[in-house]
Amino acid sequence: FRMDQHGQNLNRYYTNPECTLQPSIYGAKSLIDYYATNGKLVVYLDFHAHASKRGCFIYGNVLDSVDDQIQNQLYCKLIALNTPHFDYEGCLFS
Repeated sequence: FRMDQHGQNLNRYYTNPECTLQPSIYGAKSLIDYYATNGKLVVYLDFHAHASKRGCFIYGNVLDSVDDQIQNQLYCKLIALNTPHFDYEGCLFS
């Protein structure tokens, strides 16, 4: 798990981080919100290892628009087509 110095799994605080308890997530989310609000955010990628799954894969979101979802999954498919080290079948969109 991605733990901080207080033993908190930081992946669980993206929805509502507190400035004093999860400062790194609070800061990252503040910047993401700022750039998204100003129309300057194209993509946000959070790279880190998985606790129990091996290999290269992406966990993605389910997007409301069919076109956006196609783009979401197409990005992963293009990675898989360009490297033998990426496991498209290991990706999860939920």
